[in-house]
Amino acid sequence: MLKVKEDHPLNLPREVDYELEDGTLLYRQDWNGEEYTVRSGRDETVYRPVSVHDEEQDTWETIGFEVWP
Repeated sequence: MLKVKEDHPLNLPREVDYELEDGTLLYRQDWNGEEYTVRSGRDETVYRPVSVHDEEQDTWETIGFEVWP
């Protein structure tokens, strides 16, 4: 799992949803409602969110992404 370094980084364009610990940027345009699909030439990498539940506030927080080559 790659951890989220920052969500909606202020120093980057608004189209960036997440910056991951390895420097990967996940853009809103690559989100299909379940995962981010990043294409580079013929290669495709899928990032699926890993979330934890905050029971006190009854909310979910994305803490990282599993990578599927």
